[in-house]
Amino acid sequence: MSKASEAFDSYAEDYDKWFDSPEGRVLFETEVGAVRSLMKGLEHQSVSAQGGLQRNWESISA
Repeated sequence: MSKASEAFDSYAEDYDKWFDSPEGRVLFETEVGAVRSLMKGLEHQSVSAQGGLQRNWESISA
């Protein structure tokens, strides 16, 4: 693992927890809405989320 990725890994849990804060919940819902709007009209609506975020992205397909 590179030193750069180790730097991000050391903060991953705190980053994920931020999305449980009032601001983080609003931002996550905003992001989900943005992705949903981009997916409108697509024949195959699936998402591959990368980057280590452990949020539940199932809500996008709801």
